[in-house]
Amino acid sequence: APSRPASLDAESEEKLKTLGYLEESPVGSIRKIITTGQVALTVKVYDPFYKSLEQQLQQVGGYVSNLEATRNSGSVRYATITIRIPPARTNLMVSWLREQGMIQSENIKAEDVSEEYYDNEARLANAKRLEARLLDMVQKNTGKLADLVLLEEKIGEVRENIEQMEGRIRNMDRL
Repeated sequence: APSRPASLDAESEEKLKTLGYLEESPVGSIRKIITTGQVALTVKVYDPFYKSLEQQLQQVGGYVSNLEATRNSGSVRYATITIRIPPARTNLMVSWLREQGMIQSENIKAEDVSEEYYDNEARLANAKRLEARLLDMVQKNTGKLADLVLLEEKIGEVRENIEQMEGRIRNMDRL
């Protein structure tokens, strides 16, 4: 079972739970849930709807991450709006959308990525320990230049892996 990340202090954990980015599982470990969805909605007038959407997103801690609008004679005929919101606010947001117009279709999915997330955190911690050991070996190296070059190459590989894992974790934190 995934365990709590060592880097998460109690205050940060509580803030993330409050915003809906983390939820407790029945056994006490933090679950990392990514929620995605699509809602096709018909509204009478686009511009006032969009302003209301922005206000609602501010209230739920979300934002518009992508907007594609097709205009005809100055008014919007069709728009695809991608929003990002905390998972715990999904139901609130979908309910709000239902009140704004006629829902044509709706598809909401939640995916538990806890195991992948915490595996990445564990691998990251191990890679950082390896990097520290390699750096220590470089500092203490009194051997051949060839050994030093090999150490430096290995440090480069480990650093690249660390950066990739940090990027994956950041990406999952944003979803």
